Amino acid sequence: MSQYTAVVRGILEPDKNGKNNKKQRLIAFAMVPFVLAVPPVVGWALGCFLDDLFGSSPYLMYFFVVLGFVAAYREFCRVLRDFGE
Repeated sequence: MSQYTAVVRGILEPDKNGKNNKKQRLIAFAMVPFVLAVPPVVGWALGCFLDDLFGSSPYLMYFFVVLGFVAAYREFCRVLRDFGE
């Protein structure tokens, strides 16, 4: 679990009754665009760096961008599952 995810989960913990209030849901859904955009960009940057390092252009870039989209999709589904009720 990344440090970012741990901080966000700490902020968005359910209240004592096990429910999420409106403020927590608003924060969760406000972070969705970042959850969807950041992992593919990081994958692209990492893939470009590794392609330059190993001379395997553009295969690692494609791999890490796809991996970024998969990670973004999984995190998006987690947010929907936890806060979409």
